[in-house]
Amino acid sequence: MKEHVIAVSQHTVFLAEASISGCLACNATASVPLTFVLDRLGKYPSGRVDYILPVLAACPRCHASLDERAVVALKPTPQKVSR
Repeated sequence: MKEHVIAVSQHTVFLAEASISGCLACNATASVPLTFVLDRLGKYPSGRVDYILPVLAACPRCHASLDERAVVALKPTPQKVSR
């Protein structure tokens, strides 16, 4: 059983959508659960929280509806340029 149940805000769902590049339906490399993205945004320990979404997230690529169990692909992390 998970330690916490969190009802996330609609704003957090928006931030999660902005962090992903696609879902399993449109991106064959998708391998990360949406809960991982929510854990990272909320700074919660991975795997210890269940989430309740106020609205389903939407895949930015194919617009599929995504719940907290969806598998997604993360956007690449910007690399720092050294001078």
